Amino acid sequence: MKGLGVIQLVKFVRRWARQQGIEDVAKAFGMEGSAILSGRVLVSTWYPYEEFATLLRGIRQQIAGGDPEFFVRLGRISAETDLDGTLSSFATRRDFERFARGLALIWKAYCDTGEIRIEQSMPGASTTIFEGAPHLAPEHCLINRGWIAASLERGGAKDVKVTHDECVSLGASRCVFRVTFKPD
Repeated sequence: MKGLGVIQLVKFVRRWARQQGIEDVAKAFGMEGSAILSGRVLVSTWYPYEEFATLLRGIRQQIAGGDPEFFVRLGRISAETDLDGTLSSFATRRDFERFARGLALIWKAYCDTGEIRIEQSMPGASTTIFEGAPHLAPEHCLINRGWIAASLERGGAKDVKVTHDECVSLGASRCVFRVTFKPD
């Protein structure tokens, strides 16, 4: 997982730990010796996906209280932050086809495994498919759900709804997100 997808989560966890008075966050999250929590996370550095997944599980257990919408909100915040900053060149696409191609390229900015494909089935409906990434953690899929919604809204879509119909963490061969929206 690229630091781009990790850095905001680490900042969030460290703020939470300071507020809770937790000195050893790595120990609290079961991540002793983790490259992610042991030093400064760099946006351009690759980190082991399993450490990212462990961080997500720690957030679920220590902070989110099992609320799946917590991760969807994190995904929305991540999209807004990234599309305002590092990925700003993708944030202004108005033509759906061009926007979808741009979003498909963004996956490689986060993860070095798998591909993302976005298909528009009709105006106001699309399918986002993640293939070749059999290791995705369920929390990551929830983040992706929020990221997809927020990024499409950035592209001009209104009333975006995203459902996660197939998931590798539940034994499927790929993750499939069905999306409906009112085009701009």
